[in-house]
Amino acid sequence: MIEYELIASDRGLADFRHRLHQQETRAIAVDFEGEFNLHEYGCRLCLIQVYDGSRFCLIDPFPISPGELKAFLEDRGIVKLFYGADSDRSLVHKQYGIDIRSMYDLKLLVDLLDLEQKGLDGVLKAVLGIETTGKKKFQMHNWTRRPIEREALQYALTDVQHLFRLHTALLDLIKERKLVDELVLRLVQDPPEFNPNPIPTIQKSREYRELSSREKARFQKILDLREEVAKKLNCPPNVVIAKDLMFLIATREASLSMLRPGPKVGRETIDGLVAAIHAIYAGEA
Repeated sequence: MIEYELIASDRGLADFRHRLHQQETRAIAVDFEGEFNLHEYGCRLCLIQVYDGSRFCLIDPFPISPGELKAFLEDRGIVKLFYGADSDRSLVHKQYGIDIRSMYDLKLLVDLLDLEQKGLDGVLKAVLGIETTGKKKFQMHNWTRRPIEREALQYALTDVQHLFRLHTALLDLIKERKLVDELVLRLVQDPPEFNPNPIPTIQKSREYRELSSREKARFQKILDLREEVAKKLNCPPNVVIAKDLMFLIATREASLSMLRPGPKVGRETIDGLVAAIHAIYAGEA
């Protein structure tokens, strides 16, 4: 059982940050848990896990002000070790306008070494011989619920538990392969420009690329309609219209009768969707 400190207030987070500086803590391992359109509409930061090399801390962002979260994550005096930080960075930028400072993404080292495994679990097993358990159980976990289950919190802490050891082991491999100079070059080069509005994942798919120009325009209108309804109902967009069905509707390969009500989407909403999509079709005539 991993012991940890729980922080759930502005004062608590400010005191924690002050303590890190007072103790001259130079780096902390950090990871996020969030909601990504799985249980409700939108993306939302739900938990911050921190490990300073000897102590663990869990930060509940719900009762903490955006200003205090910004002060913590943008503190240049403390290096934040992440693994695969792109989605984490995008999440807090979109929700709070936060740009994480002094961030050190260990995936840069993995990419330099060109390891076969790229995900954190695979890298931990390949480099440290550590096998992560419970991953499948918590892949769809609802991190918005309070209180968070004790087992889920323990699982979340394992994402930062081994980052310092992993960093040391990856550096040793880089030294063995005489890649230190290349690592330094990559670290000092300007990072890629951060795009706060990346192309949605659904538009990077093979199915989307294979649509004609006219079908892509139609797809975008249906996508916007789905987002509008999902936001109004506060439910995942995929519950309103499943992704696969979206493409079939955009190519007119599926009947709109396939849109059916469910626990979160009533008959009235479905009828409104069908009418709106018919209007999209009619507008192309």
